[in-house]
Amino acid sequence: MSAAPKYIPHYTVNDYLGWDGDWELWSGIPIAMSPSPFGRHQAVASRVAYELRKAIIESDCQAEVLPEIDWIVSDDTVVRPDVVVWQ
Repeated sequence: MSAAPKYIPHYTVNDYLGWDGDWELWSGIPIAMSPSPFGRHQAVASRVAYELRKAIIESDCQAEVLPEIDWIVSDDTVVRPDVVVWQ
């Protein structure tokens, strides 16, 4: 006798927008985020953001460097990278 297939719910951005707490949504699967970064990780992310800003200014590019924003990739995927370059 085989076991019944396990049901894995598939969530969308609309579901995600109503959740409390820190989550990402990967191909419909909710991923709990770890606590805010600190220490070395935060220092590296800050340095990366600084270098990106500097490069944007030097190249006269019309872009922004944004830390930890929700990036809606598709209707079932939302990620929150440490740093994003947005134009």
